[in-house]
Amino acid sequence: MTAEKPFRAMCENVMAALQVLRDKFGGSEWGAYEKDESFKNTMDAICQTFGG
Repeated sequence: MTAEKPFRAMCENVMAALQVLRDKFGGSEWGAYEKDESFKNTMDAICQTFGG
């Protein structure tokens, strides 16, 4: 048995996962693009709240 490293929802990981989905399914001009730092700030708050 091997233990896989759990996915950590850090801003960089989430943005990379979104890019994989864009590449796989064809990106859209309508969503999943950062306009400012608000997404990063939200992810930081979530990680801090859940013991990150």
